[in-house]
Amino acid sequence: MAPTTLAGMKAVTCPRGRDVNTMGYPLHITELIAQLPNVRFVTRQSVHTPANVRKAKAAIRKAFENQKDGKGGLSFVEIVSNCNSNWKMTAVDANKWMEENTFKEYPLGDVLSMGKILAYSGLMQGQEIAWMPSYGPEMRGGTSNVTVIISDERVSSPILTQYDTVIVLNQQSMDKFESTVKPGGTLIFDPNGITKMPTRKDINIYKIEAAQLASDMGNQKVFNMIVLGAFLKVRPIVDNKYVEEGLRHSLPERAHKLIPLNMEAIEKGKAEVKKM
Repeated sequence: MAPTTLAGMKAVTCPRGRDVNTMGYPLHITELIAQLPNVRFVTRQSVHTPANVRKAKAAIRKAFENQKDGKGGLSFVEIVSNCNSNWKMTAVDANKWMEENTFKEYPLGDVLSMGKILAYSGLMQGQEIAWMPSYGPEMRGGTSNVTVIISDERVSSPILTQYDTVIVLNQQSMDKFESTVKPGGTLIFDPNGITKMPTRKDINIYKIEAAQLASDMGNQKVFNMIVLGAFLKVRPIVDNKYVEEGLRHSLPERAHKLIPLNMEAIEKGKAEVKKM
């Protein structure tokens, strides 16, 4: 079993399938790295088709170029591949299985920090901002999180124990953060990979099937933007024009051509979020 073996997936060392209660959850290394300070380029690529091999080569080349240009910052490239012999599948079937299962858990492409974009958007709107990613020892357990505070007044402390809104994208975060939502607050989650649904009755709970919607749009890179759209529908605290400005500050100039796609994904999230 690898750190990335999916929940329920059978492997040589877990022939009955990965039991998250005894074996833990899959680790999202790329997303963990993306939350660290001074990170310049983080991407997840695959090698299951010739086109994806070319993209993976380009990503690796870019990571080395970043290290050579002397501008600093960490570059990290994660490569997803199959193991058809251990999976007891043909290579063709293994690649198809990855497309239908693995990439929903581990979307391909450059990782955008939703929290960072939201923080930039609030800053462009002229509000007081606190942005604090968690990159301490708890990340070794497979969870990462970022606290974003957007306020009309100066933020006295970025450290919170209760939250107005919590966004959950995996079961371990659900287990850890459902209880931290203030009574009357909001919990937003993507049901993909969630095995135990939220149970609280004193909060507002919304569902956004972002992984499936990103797949339907043909681009897993927009996953975070769909979730951000769901949040902005439920909590419209930042105007769209400032979100677009936030994207311009978060994305490298070469990727500005993708801003319309990201804004489309935000609108998709607004349209598809559902109250439970």
